[in-house]
Amino acid sequence: MKCTEIADTNRSGTLAFDLLDLLSALPPWARKLLWTITGFNARLVPQHPAEISAAVSTLARGQSAVVDWAGINRLATSIVHTVDGRFIGSLPIGESTGVDIALDQASIIIESVDSSYWRVWANNDEVTSALRIGSG
Repeated sequence: MKCTEIADTNRSGTLAFDLLDLLSALPPWARKLLWTITGFNARLVPQHPAEISAAVSTLARGQSAVVDWAGINRLATSIVHTVDGRFIGSLPIGESTGVDIALDQASIIIESVDSSYWRVWANNDEVTSALRIGSG
C-alpha cells in the first residue's frame, strides 16, 4: 500500500482539516466500504447524537467499532477535532457487517496521528490523487 501524509496546518499551527474533509475527498467507490474504527480519541461537538456517544464510549474502552459509510460520516460530522484514530475501509466480507477487518484486507486506511498529521494508505492511485486534489 502507498502511504500519503497530509499535514496542512492553519495559521495557529493546528490541522486545517479533519476526518470529514478526508472522507469527502475519497472516490465514490469508498462509499461501499465498511469502516473499522480503532484507537479513537477526539473532541466532539456538544450536541452529538446518542448513537455517537455509544460508539465513542465503546472506542474509549479500547474496543473497535464497525460502521458503514453513513455511520462514519455521522461520526465525522460530530467531530470538532480528531486527536488519534485509525479508520480501516474494506469491502464487506460475505454478509457479515460486525466483524473486525484484517489490515491485509483493507482498501483504504486513514490514521490520525497525535493531532499532528494524517496518514492514508491505499493500493489505488485514485485515492492518492483524490487526496492531493482535496487537500491542495
